Amino acid sequence: MRRIFLAVPILLTACVSEAACDDYVEYICACRADEFDCNQVRLENQDPDDEQLADCQVELNDLKAEDEASDTVCEP
Repeated sequence: MRRIFLAVPILLTACVSEAACDDYVEYICACRADEFDCNQVRLENQDPDDEQLADCQVELNDLKAEDEASDTVCEP
């Protein structure tokens, strides 16, 4: 069973784009600048490791889902 649990994080990070945090920051700055400090988000996401890349992808997907649910359209 341990092999399965160890493989899941590896598979998740393998599917995440190297630009996940760049995309996240771009979306924040273009579409959510009224809610977030764009410069702070940019600083926090410089030189991300694999775990942070995965977090950026999840956060970006969540923000886009929220915007879609509220019929907000924003394409950075």
